[in-house]
Amino acid sequence: MKWDKEKIIIKALSLEKKLGRRVVKRDNSNLFFLAKEHFGSWNNLMKSMGHQVIEFREANVPSRYSKELFYFIGLLCSDGHIQVVREKCSYKIIIFTSYEEEKEMILKLMKFLFNYDASVRLKNYGFSKRVNYEVYIYSKKLCGFLIGLGVPSGNKSLTLKLPQFIMNSSKKHIWHFIRGIFDGDGSIINSRGQILFRIYSGSKNFIFDFEELVKKMDFSPKINKDRGLWSLSANKKNEVKKIFEQIYKDSGIYFYPRKRLKWKQQYI
Repeated sequence: MKWDKEKIIIKALSLEKKLGRRVVKRDNSNLFFLAKEHFGSWNNLMKSMGHQVIEFREANVPSRYSKELFYFIGLLCSDGHIQVVREKCSYKIIIFTSYEEEKEMILKLMKFLFNYDASVRLKNYGFSKRVNYEVYIYSKKLCGFLIGLGVPSGNKSLTLKLPQFIMNSSKKHIWHFIRGIFDGDGSIINSRGQILFRIYSGSKNFIFDFEELVKKMDFSPKINKDRGLWSLSANKKNEVKKIFEQIYKDSGIYFYPRKRLKWKQQYI
């Protein structure tokens, strides 16, 4: 059948009569897809049927490359995910954390960057007893913007590459990106009195790209692989201290407090 707006409205009204109530998105995935394709949104279909709807604001796409955006992209590359399911017209940006204070910080960051109140879902993974938070935004435009910057959608753990625009950015912005990567996939390790700054990744490409980025910042990192996981480390005392000073310089409120506290306890 070739669908047009009139036929879609008839289908929706017929379903409402059958259900005895107003139809909602989850009642029929095909109807939801048709609404998005022909009306632009589910709400537009509802308005065309004579229903009152509550208008939801779309997340804003940033108009400039700010330090907060660089930090967010670092978090997204390390502890986040872009989920695109085109057949369901679903476009979602997610940041994961297991800590309440980090969840609150991410919500503030998303509000600041995108002028949008993100949602939170609690989810348990495997045998972990810790509460896991998914902080997320549904937005096709925002997904398109971030993918256009070089952040891939889908499962990226083994295939992630450093977004090229990061490499070509100013050093002051790069430090904020590095803080985001550190908060998501980094650690400070005290090994026999030696302090190591370390970033982990399942992606070989990302680690070697990140090595080039760190070298651009005048550091000499080392790369290792252990049990299928790649890591990049800096262990020179003066370098570790400089990294600490630079990633928290002008960071404002956007960092994971537990990571910064551990670093201060170990090193400063």
